[in-house]
Amino acid sequence: MQQQLVDAIHTLYHNADPQVKKQTGSQLEAWQQSESAWSLSDAILHDSSSIMEAQYFCAQTLRTKVQRDFEELPAQAADALRASLLDLLIRFASGATAVRTQLCLAIAAMAAHIPSKQWGQGGVVMWLAENLGRQSQEVALPCMLELLTVIPEAMGSYRPAVRPERRRQMQQEVVDAAPHALQVLASCLNQKGGHVRGQVLHAFAAWLKLSAGAGLDGPALASHPLTKAAMEGLKSTDTFEDASDAVCELVLCTSSRGSPEPQMMPLVQLLVPAVMALRPRFAAAAQQAQQAEDGNVEVYDEDDIEAVKGMARLFAELGESYTALIATASPDSMQPVDALLEVAAYPDQAISSISFNFWHRLMRQLTSGFSGLKLPRGLIRRP
Repeated sequence: MQQQLVDAIHTLYHNADPQVKKQTGSQLEAWQQSESAWSLSDAILHDSSSIMEAQYFCAQTLRTKVQRDFEELPAQAADALRASLLDLLIRFASGATAVRTQLCLAIAAMAAHIPSKQWGQGGVVMWLAENLGRQSQEVALPCMLELLTVIPEAMGSYRPAVRPERRRQMQQEVVDAAPHALQVLASCLNQKGGHVRGQVLHAFAAWLKLSAGAGLDGPALASHPLTKAAMEGLKSTDTFEDASDAVCELVLCTSSRGSPEPQMMPLVQLLVPAVMALRPRFAAAAQQAQQAEDGNVEVYDEDDIEAVKGMARLFAELGESYTALIATASPDSMQPVDALLEVAAYPDQAISSISFNFWHRLMRQLTSGFSGLKLPRGLIRRP
């Protein structure tokens, strides 16, 4: 049966006849829904002689089975599957990236199904940190960073088919797990690797987005190494995209109903200057864009455009999060308005439109008290 499956997967990827590929694909989809897919996929992945296509297909099958069909498993089989997935992840840590990603997604889906207490103290994050911590840095680092990125994404999605009461339970588990996740991510900051810092910031943003700052102390977050790394990352082209995502999530964590939360003020006092420091860079880009529109210089490349979008998004997130404060027109609150005026004046509508939601919110905020007012008779004269 194992060899027949491998042959079918080879046919799916390499046969030149579209009809044969279509028929084989339908047969494999039907097989993926069977209970035998659990054990056979696991066996092929543990077989070092399996072709790469079979490894990817079986890793994808396990991921899908864990997401959708986890309740097929006997209760006592969950621990064995968890151990097997971790063993496979370690094996593929330096192998095919696509296979490793599917295994990480499968483990993340298990975290959605299995209650935190069954992972031990600290939940899934500390269980993974303890088990991967026994491996070399070359194995542990890429696996841990990818897991800490996909776990919050899985916990916040509806792909894992869990019952409503379990989904509600997950919300509290996320809050409890966030400090542990940030602790592990902070320990990865000084690890060597070309894209390590960017991956750390990407995962940091994912945990902030999922937890919305719940359970995180404002002053502690202000002094956290990850927060410092995110603000420093805005200065580097290599990390700007991931850093801007993280800073946007930090801004969202600080606000409530258009104003900064009082306990988050230490963090706000760091975020606003860090974001406003991007204004000269944005102004230079706007000048270059205007010259390009006038035909005086060549259009700059896609990376530059994405960086401009990132800066505009940061200005807009700041303005939208603190709209109620900005509406008071206090001197300290006007910098984001000036920045968003520059965004609105940008010659490319794809950029300028990023500011539109802020202006709409500000208008609503400024006119919210006018709806019950009656204008004096004769104030508006008819022609």
